[in-house]
Amino acid sequence: ELRFPEPSSFAAPSVRAECALVAGNYVEAAKNYRRALKGRDKPLAALRLGDLALIAGDPATAIAWYQRASVVGPFGRMAAARLCEMDAECFAERPKLDGD
Repeated sequence: ELRFPEPSSFAAPSVRAECALVAGNYVEAAKNYRRALKGRDKPLAALRLGDLALIAGDPATAIAWYQRASVVGPFGRMAAARLCEMDAECFAERPKLDGD
C-alpha cells in the first residue's frame, strides 16, 4: 500500500488539498482548495474543485469551476480540455492534418 506523509501545518493549502484528494478525503480537499483560491494557486484550486464536483455527480458546478480556472497556463489548458470532454460538439471538428 502506498502511503503519503501528512503535510506540514506550514504547507500551502493547495499542498494539503492535493494530499487529501489522493487520500480520498474529498471534504478536506475541497476545504483546502477553497482556501487556495485566495492565493497564487487559484487555477489549480478551481480545476480541482471542478474535478471534485464531477466526482460528486454535479457537472454543472464542475463546468463553472473549470471556467473559473483560467485560460492560460497548464491548469487553464487542463480545464479547457475537461470542458471540451463534456461538450459533444467539441470533437466534431477534427483539425486538418497533413495528408488529409
